[in-house]
Amino acid sequence: MLTVEGLRSRYGRIEVLHGLDLEVSSGEIVTVVGANGAGKTTLLKCLSGTQPVSDGTIVFRGESFNSVPAHKRLKRGLAQSPEGRQIFTNLTVEENLRLGAFLFTDERVDRDMADAFAMFPILKEKRNLAAGGLSGGQQQMLAIARALMGRPHCLLLDEP
Repeated sequence: MLTVEGLRSRYGRIEVLHGLDLEVSSGEIVTVVGANGAGKTTLLKCLSGTQPVSDGTIVFRGESFNSVPAHKRLKRGLAQSPEGRQIFTNLTVEENLRLGAFLFTDERVDRDMADAFAMFPILKEKRNLAAGGLSGGQQQMLAIARALMGRPHCLLLDEP
């Protein structure tokens, strides 16, 4: 499903990823482990298109992703729940989830929301509350559920 070959990325003159290779098959769970500053978040940002790739290739579901802009990667099935949650604190839990489903206008959105609430029952209880009032763990649940609302083929979780 996902193949990364020779991936390099840098922040200014400092190269953070040095020719990384990775392959992820459909249905597989892969964990990237390393010390702080090892490049784990940079890798996920490169995959989601928010960090420039200086060299190497990313192929997702048979399509080269090197030139696919970040805002089009979700439509192609790649979603990320970022480090630090990055939820919309002034919006309700339900509004955050609906934003995760912004690509869809079909009747499945309500079923997807029901699935999210089944996975994280506390979110259902708090669906009409501002997301900023949730505990840190509940905000993390919301960030993951919001990413799942995009119906991804591959979900990237940064420090879940």
